[in-house]
Amino acid sequence: MKSTKVLAILMLSFLSACASNRFALRRTVPSQFDIQGIRKIAITPLEGHAYVDSYSATELTRRVEQKLQQSGLFQVMPTMSARDIVGNTSDSFDAYLVGDIRQWNVEKRNDYRREERDVTTESGTQKQTITIPILHKTSKVDYSVELISAKDRRHLGSKQYSEEKETSSEGDSIKYMTSDNDLKNDVLDKTLSRFVEDMIPHEVSYNVPWIKNDAYKAGIDLGKQGRWPEARENWSLLTKSNPNDDGALSLIGVSYEAQG
Repeated sequence: MKSTKVLAILMLSFLSACASNRFALRRTVPSQFDIQGIRKIAITPLEGHAYVDSYSATELTRRVEQKLQQSGLFQVMPTMSARDIVGNTSDSFDAYLVGDIRQWNVEKRNDYRREERDVTTESGTQKQTITIPILHKTSKVDYSVELISAKDRRHLGSKQYSEEKETSSEGDSIKYMTSDNDLKNDVLDKTLSRFVEDMIPHEVSYNVPWIKNDAYKAGIDLGKQGRWPEARENWSLLTKSNPNDDGALSLIGVSYEAQG
């Protein structure tokens, strides 16, 4: 019982030490598009290439529109044709989103492998070579979007999104494979998540380890209090005497990161 208590105390001490050697930072990741003053966005149907069916093009457009609406940052106008947008006044919306879909489909490939098995017959056990079918599925999505100012047709940013996922199954398990539709949705959801992160400014948090060195301690103590300019000045003094002080340079970078 006593040894268990001692072990627990040591474990708590270890965890506390680990926690004290790391600190949490939060920073705001800005939008990858120029969305200053942009609130109302009109979307044109994303244009599919010849081998992209109309249903897929319509569905992908709807999902992009839905993600923008759910963000809460933009008011999404009803989907408009390119002709409607050109003839519309800039007062109706701030920007419009256009896009190009190169592919969103599932490619299938049949294969097989041979396997020897023991087969029991009236004359005894014999080796038989059987052929086992294999089905490979590869789901791919590839599209791009561009945000354009409604007021002056200025380019506000563009991004391309691609994702690919492959799965395979053999024999009787083929009938239980993930459906084509689920595979398509899986790759699309991943790219849509990236699209939202690119469009919407958001905060990310992460942990950074403190560097164990007495020379950095004064600056670290200031940093723990949120006094980053003073901490940075402390570490900058160290780099003046030693320009190759990687630890001090790293901490200076951390201080800028902490202030966004």
